[in-house]
Amino acid sequence: MTTTIDNVTLALRGLGYKVSLSPHEKIELKEIVITLEGIDIETETSGSYFLTYTYALNFMSNSIVDIATNIPIFINTIDKAAVGTAPDFQSVTPEITKQDGTLYLVAMKFTFKDTLVIT
Repeated sequence: MTTTIDNVTLALRGLGYKVSLSPHEKIELKEIVITLEGIDIETETSGSYFLTYTYALNFMSNSIVDIATNIPIFINTIDKAAVGTAPDFQSVTPEITKQDGTLYLVAMKFTFKDTLVIT
């Protein structure tokens, strides 16, 4: 079964990025690291649940122009990748942190809802 995060990962790789779902210290240019930030669970009915997943998408950039260009591209790509399995995609304002030298770390959070039915 393909999950929403599988679709998102595949779509971001289609943009030419190396995508990792494991956190690590050093993020390279043209690399995206996606980490799970949390899961909220709501009971719909007995055996049926709404799950809201929150992820952080992190990438490095050495250009403020690339940051301004890539953020809407990533949001659009994630939105399109999630539409079939999780239509409630939402993005949060990115945080940009100046790193040593000429690099910036950009952290974008996004959430989507999914329904889990246990039979």
